[in-house]
Amino acid sequence: MVQRYAYTMSAAEKQKYTITDLERREKTPQVPLFRHLSFSEIWKEPLPYLPFFDRFVIKWLITFFQKNILSIDGLQYIQPENDSFILGMNHSQKAEAIIIPATMFFYRQGKKIHFLSDWNFQLIPIVSYIIRRSEVITLTRKSAKPKFLNIFKPYFELPEPPFDVAKKKLAANASVGVYPEGTVNRNPHCLLKGYSGMARLSIESGRPIVPVGISFPNLPKDSKTIPDWEPKCIKIGAPMYPPIVQEVADLESVRSWHNEVMSVISKLSGKEWSKNSVRKL
Repeated sequence: MVQRYAYTMSAAEKQKYTITDLERREKTPQVPLFRHLSFSEIWKEPLPYLPFFDRFVIKWLITFFQKNILSIDGLQYIQPENDSFILGMNHSQKAEAIIIPATMFFYRQGKKIHFLSDWNFQLIPIVSYIIRRSEVITLTRKSAKPKFLNIFKPYFELPEPPFDVAKKKLAANASVGVYPEGTVNRNPHCLLKGYSGMARLSIESGRPIVPVGISFPNLPKDSKTIPDWEPKCIKIGAPMYPPIVQEVADLESVRSWHNEVMSVISKLSGKEWSKNSVRKL
C-alpha cells in the first residue's frame, strides 16, 4: 500500500491558505509518499472514492505505467481535503492524457479530477473508454485527424459550454484539471504562451490554481523533441489564489493572472516562458 507521512505546513505555507482550507487540512495529518510500488502493494490500495470496476482500471494503469514516473513532489497540495482547485500543468506527451489522471486519482485515494480533454483522444479504442470513465470535460474545438472523423464530433459535444461545466464542477467541490498550453508541446526547452481560460476560470470561481511542472531529466540537453514515453518528474506547487474574484473577469486581470501562473509552471517544469512566447506550434 501507499506509505503516508505526517506533514506539517510551514508558517509561509499557512499564509497561502484561507482559514477554511487550514481547518480542513488539520483533519488530514498524513499525505501519501510517492515511490514505485510492488504489484501486491498497488492492488491492496483501497481507493475508497472509486467504484469497484474503476478501481480495477486505475490499478492496472498504475501497474503498467508507474515506472514512467521518476518522482512526484507536492502530493500534499492535491489531497481530497483540499478540493476544489484547478490543476494547471504543461503538456508534452500524448500519453500524459492517461498517465497523469490515473496517477493523480491513485494518490488521491481514488477521488477524480475532471480534466478538460480534447475529443480526439476519445476516438482511440480502449483509450476512449478509460478517458470517459475518468469523467472528463470534453472539448470539441479542434478538428479531427483525419478530417472525415468529424462526422462523429456531434456525439461528443456537451449540452453546455465546457467552461460552464468546469465552473459547476468547482462549485460542487470537485477539482478540475487544465493543460493551459492547449496542445501537446514536445519542445523540451520552451512552454507555449498558453490560453487564459484557466486564469479566467480561477477568477470567476474564486478557486486556487495548483501549478504543476512536468520535466524530463533523462532527456539529453541537445534533444529537439520529447518522445511519448520519456520518463518524467512531476512537481506540484502550492496553491495560487486569484488576486481578485469577479463574476465576469475583466481582460486585464485575466492576462495578469495567466502570466503569473505560467511563470510558476515554467519554474516547476524547467522550461522557459514569457508573455511573448508563441501560442501555437
